[in-house]
Amino acid sequence: MNKLSLLAGIGLLIIISFVNTAFGYYAVELLRDDFDGDSVDPIKWKWRDENDSRVSGITQLRDCPQVSGGMLTLSHYTYNPYDVNLCLSQEIFTQQVFEPNNALEFKARLRLRAPIGNGLVAGFYLYMDKPKSESDPYLVSDEIDFEFLTNQINNPYPSFKGDRVYTAVYNDFDGDWTNHLRLWWTNPNVPKIVLDYRPQLDLTQFNIFIIRWLGDRVEWYWDPNDGQGEILVNKTSNVLPDESMALYFNFWAADPNWPIAWDENLEPVGNAEDDVISYYDVDYVEVSYIFPSECEHVWALGFGLPTDYNRDCIVNFKDYAFFADDWLKSSLD
Repeated sequence: MNKLSLLAGIGLLIIISFVNTAFGYYAVELLRDDFDGDSVDPIKWKWRDENDSRVSGITQLRDCPQVSGGMLTLSHYTYNPYDVNLCLSQEIFTQQVFEPNNALEFKARLRLRAPIGNGLVAGFYLYMDKPKSESDPYLVSDEIDFEFLTNQINNPYPSFKGDRVYTAVYNDFDGDWTNHLRLWWTNPNVPKIVLDYRPQLDLTQFNIFIIRWLGDRVEWYWDPNDGQGEILVNKTSNVLPDESMALYFNFWAADPNWPIAWDENLEPVGNAEDDVISYYDVDYVEVSYIFPSECEHVWALGFGLPTDYNRDCIVNFKDYAFFADDWLKSSLD
């Protein structure tokens, strides 16, 4: 779908909300949920029930999360009345899917409620799977992740200021680790002097996290709400999903196959009296289509045309002259 078709379609369905974003572009709001009611909105969200529950790590994902006090809360239980060999938690995902080759921003304000033990993973991510081919039903997946590990809250990396987060991106992932990228937050583009006066990340407090799925790259941001703007967590153009994806939140306990997230002391329990409950709160979520207000933003979002040599967003004779001049200079060199 091209950009004009997208905007026209949205205009037929909703009143378009234009937002001037902090980084200089405009946005069309595609989804917003402040969780102001007393239950999850089934027009916006799906969740897993007894017919399509699944297991992640040692946790069965089933049932609908709670909405109360203006928050969505995913609760993780070590006692599972459906299967005492697994823990129990929830997963929620959007009815709407979001298409590739656009400039999309996914934003959520969230926290892992203290006190919280080791071994848990809270997900804020995009995901879609499909058969590998018409003749091979094996599922492959596209994915863009923020993952928050409670091991990092309680046992932070000694040389890092504050909690770390995990970022990942996949394209047609089939178990071959060469077609995905997993990255610790290393702040490659934030000078150390900046981090010295910016807040340290505390995942037990509310923070805003942002995924930008752009035309030629994926970017992950943290906004500490200190009035100094967003911090770039990671970015990559090495792996880029090309499938439409839904937005997900989930909360689960890792197994030994992911050693950095797993904790041997977190196990399912056989009775309700020994249940340990942990909470993952989402204050709001917002999805926007970002579009440029100036030519420089077209290029910044990764949508510049390769034949627009002078980057003025018009392909004409000036580009030919620019190309010819550049070619002559390189020939003389």
